[in-house]
Amino acid sequence: MSRRAMEETAEIHYENGIVMRVPKYLCDQIAVRAQLPERYYVDIKEGAALYCMCENTFRKLASAAEAGVNATGKRLYSVKTINRYLDYCREDQI
Repeated sequence: MSRRAMEETAEIHYENGIVMRVPKYLCDQIAVRAQLPERYYVDIKEGAALYCMCENTFRKLASAAEAGVNATGKRLYSVKTINRYLDYCREDQI
């Protein structure tokens, strides 16, 4: 395997001995999501990283979900409200 291919992939090892090679950016996204699920409110940057989108798209999503809250001069967004909105949109499309 070439050095470039090794740098762009990561290995995930499961307890039953299975090893999967996945793109490194995917592992990075999973790691970010694993660090944030207990957070109830996030700012624009954290929310964009959590939902794997750019800040402008996250701002539009949060606006559509009406998840914004003003807290001590800073705008925060409710993760619970956004998740509920996304679930509603998914059910609406089925």
